[in-house]
Amino acid sequence: MSSGSAVGLVLLLVFLVIAFAMFIFWILALVDLLKYNEREYQAAGSSKVVWVLVVVLVGGIGAMIYWFTMRTKLRAVRNSGQHQAQFQPYQH
Repeated sequence: MSSGSAVGLVLLLVFLVIAFAMFIFWILALVDLLKYNEREYQAAGSSKVVWVLVVVLVGGIGAMIYWFTMRTKLRAVRNSGQHQAQFQPYQH
């Protein structure tokens, strides 16, 4: 095996590892996205449908945008209970 083909093989292997890691991250982001309900998204100022489309259509980049922007907002909404207080029925 020549040194050129060895370098090519290493680069291919690195690319495959990165692609596999991005695919796993994409799946994790999609699962995380789906565990929140629409009320939590509304309390965070967004829409669940929009984020599903972003993550599915844009792929790994969309998953990273969701993970580092919207996920933190959704976790804050869930921890504060804001999504429940905002939609409680009227008590007589």
